[in-house]
Formats: sequence, structure tokens, C-alpha cells
Amino acid sequence: MKALRIFLVIIFFGTRSAGLAEESPKDIVCEGSYRGHLQGIAHDGNFFYWSHTVSLVKTDQQGQALIQVEVPSHHGDLTAVEDELYVAVELGMFNQPAGQSKPWIYLYDSDTLSLKRRKSVPQLVHGCGGIAYHEGRFLLVGGLPPTHQDNYLFEYDKDLNFIQKHSLPTGYTRLGVQTIDYVDNHWWLGCYGSPDNPGVLKVNAAFELVSHATTDFSYGVAVASGGAHVFQGLCFNDRTRGKLSLQAISSIPFQSFSNP
Repeated sequence: MKALRIFLVIIFFGTRSAGLAEESPKDIVCEGSYRGHLQGIAHDGNFFYWSHTVSLVKTDQQGQALIQVEVPSHHGDLTAVEDELYVAVELGMFNQPAGQSKPWIYLYDSDTLSLKRRKSVPQLVHGCGGIAYHEGRFLLVGGLPPTHQDNYLFEYDKDLNFIQKHSLPTGYTRLGVQTIDYVDNHWWLGCYGSPDNPGVLKVNAAFELVSHATTDFSYGVAVASGGAHVFQGLCFNDRTRGKLSLQAISSIPFQSFSNP
């Protein structure tokens, strides 16, 4: 595997509420413009995969588009596992009481982005928005009605058989959890609304909420090769385009979480 030939300055781009970041030549910019907006990113060490609500895009490590396919709305966050791409898909309603969601996982061939199969995940009754994988376990995240004070992690085995639902005493976060990845021995959960809400929550291997930071990872989070850095997804051009900022994990200002 070739080393990443990327030289990035660590930049904090401000909060979602303050507007979207301006394009910078130091970012990895996904080639092309897309409907919807960037929902999540994945990196397998050789390629990047971008979910733009109604489009999946595979790029090289400089962001040049190699394959782009149209997909049903709403394709959310995604993860790459061996030769497959797993995408959290919600065909119904987000952030509503149980009975209005239609949550799925779509599995794509990572070489061609052709759909291989799909799996219903009815446990995500408030909407299916994000997925990550680590050591034989998938974790799924999704929407949250305003009446709820806990966010939820849904644990599955490597074949997407449901294992357990975990509750996190986060207080209400707007629209639940958007993105997830396993970073620095913890699960990182990206949320909307920083700084009013945490931009990212950190959860340990025992599924305990341990800390949070204002850095906004709601558009995407993916650990970089080597494990010392993390990719932060960002949008620009009225959210029609996506890009990545490489952040040193040590630079993310985590602080201990106090239950609301």
C-alpha cells in the first residue's frame, strides 16, 4: 500500500451553525457535485468511499472519482470491511416514534459499487443513519425523537445478526447520531449541532460514554492509516460537495462527559 501523499494543516473549521467550511487546497476534495449532502465516509487504506444521500462515490486518495452510482434516498454513513461496503440506509422516517422507520443495511462490492444484498435491521425504530465495524462486531446508530434523553447503539455480529441495544445517557442530541467509526480504541459518534450539542461523543469498549468534544464529525469520521489521525468529513458549495480534513487525534479537545 502506498503511503498517503497528503500534506494537510490541522484546521478547525468552526461549527455547523456558523456555516460550512470554505474549500482549501489542503483538503481532500471529492470530485463532482451531488444532490443531498455528504452523509459519511469510509477509508480502506487504498480508496475513499463517500455517501452523498443519493450517490455513492469511490475515489482515489487524492479525491479523483473512480466510480459513482445513484442509490435510493436515504443512504447514510458507511464502512468498508474487506471487499464489501456496508451502508446504513433509511427508506422511511427519521426521528419519529416507532413504526415509521424502514431501516436497512445495503452491502455493495467495494471494487465496483454494485449492490450485492441488503439486510433489514428493524431494531432501529427511529431511523438507520450510521454503521461501523471492529473485531467481528458492527455498531449501528440513527435518529432520535425530541422526547428521548438517551442515544442508542445497536450491536450486531459479523453476519448482521442482532446482539444487543446499548443506551447512552447523552441527553437529547438533535436528530440523534449521524456517523460512527472505531478510533483510538473507542467508538466515535458524530452529532449535529455543535456547540449546542457535542460534535463527537467517545464511547469505550464497555459501551460507556466517557467524553465529548465540540469538533463536528456529523458529516463523516474515519480513522486514518497508522491510527494517529482521523478524517473529518465536511461540506461546501451549499452542501453539494464533500471533502476531508485530516486531524491529529491528539488535537481533538475531548473533555469528560457529565450526564445531563
